[in-house]
Amino acid sequence: MKSRIGLDFGNHSLPAVARRCLTEVDAGVAAREDRPLYVNVAHLTHSQVNLIVLALFALLALAFLAACGWRPPTCPRQRAAEYSLTLLLVLLVSALSWTYFFVTLLLPITVALRLLAEPNGIRRLSLWTLRLSLWLLVLAVLLLWPAARPTQFVRAAGSLCWATLALFAGMALARRDLRRKNAPTTPLTSA
Repeated sequence: MKSRIGLDFGNHSLPAVARRCLTEVDAGVAAREDRPLYVNVAHLTHSQVNLIVLALFALLALAFLAACGWRPPTCPRQRAAEYSLTLLLVLLVSALSWTYFFVTLLLPITVALRLLAEPNGIRRLSLWTLRLSLWLLVLAVLLLWPAARPTQFVRAAGSLCWATLALFAGMALARRDLRRKNAPTTPLTSA
């Protein structure tokens, strides 16, 4: 029999959250409760969910490339944003990202707060996305408090995963803005 421990609501990786939300699996496996906990909004097959997860991974990779480009960072702010994006990708893409792994969000949170404190060259949309994502993270952390079944339901639906995705979006937008601000401008000359 296959182990389903990776599908427990404590795992907030993108593959686990997608599997819990798109297939009918018990999200309370590790909690060992008497009644199962289901949070699915669809009844897809495992192979269909795997294709969706691969498509999401491809979108995240394209977003990372669009935000960072091919050139190395030219300033510490760009480098910090790039490291934060890399860390966010590791948390989202790995097969097991238990809630305590998300303590590594301290770097992206610190970078986001620093970018909000010194918004030079960052557009309003990026700043609002960063603010929203930080508030979503606060809410997701508050929902981690072990207790009632409604809290478990929200955790099983992937509250921490979705907040991390929002932080990834905000950080990607900010990194793109920083890249455009410091892009080398060379005048067009005819040869």
